[in-house]
Amino acid sequence: MRGENLALRDFWQLSAMRFRERILEEGQHIFVLGTAMPRGRALTVSEGDEMQATGTEDARAHRMRTLGEQSVAVVRKGETQPTFIISQQSERALTTRLGLRAFAELAGGPALTLFGLGYWIYTISAGIGPH
Repeated sequence: MRGENLALRDFWQLSAMRFRERILEEGQHIFVLGTAMPRGRALTVSEGDEMQATGTEDARAHRMRTLGEQSVAVVRKGETQPTFIISQQSERALTTRLGLRAFAELAGGPALTLFGLGYWIYTISAGIGPH
């Protein structure tokens, strides 16, 4: 938390924190929304036959290295656009849910304000309030 310079990090340390971890299985469909950034440049000190000759590279490491070489970008939270979502829901389901929530908040806020204002006007006009 110190490395991320999070606001109120000292306050957060006073309470228990919960983290949610999920495993993404191979072949599982996910929706990723974020900012695509060019892949970082990596220099390999030893590669190919020399690495395999030492016996230090297993099949998984080889596959990860191969996939890393094929990728051209990394999706992450952007500097100017802080949205970063990884969801097991489809894009349509996620945008529908977020759209309905935004509509409810936009409609509910003014409705609650009008209700509260009406309540206080009625209370004051009826002389029910505190004297």
